[in-house]
Amino acid sequence: MYYKPYLIREFNKWLDGVYSPVNIAGLPYYVSYVLKTVDPIAYNEIFNNWLDAQGIDIDKIEGE
Repeated sequence: MYYKPYLIREFNKWLDGVYSPVNIAGLPYYVSYVLKTVDPIAYNEIFNNWLDAQGIDIDKIEGE
């Protein structure tokens, strides 16, 4: 499913604000990047939960 890019950006900002960067071999990575890369299913689940918590109805947005 396609989501508006601004929703992805806002979600990633929220996710990266909630969790500290992940260190891999001494290098810091944003949690949003690591989660989306390592476990895209979990990333999408958390994203959908975030949409629900924000009261965002993706069906209405997609119809714009």
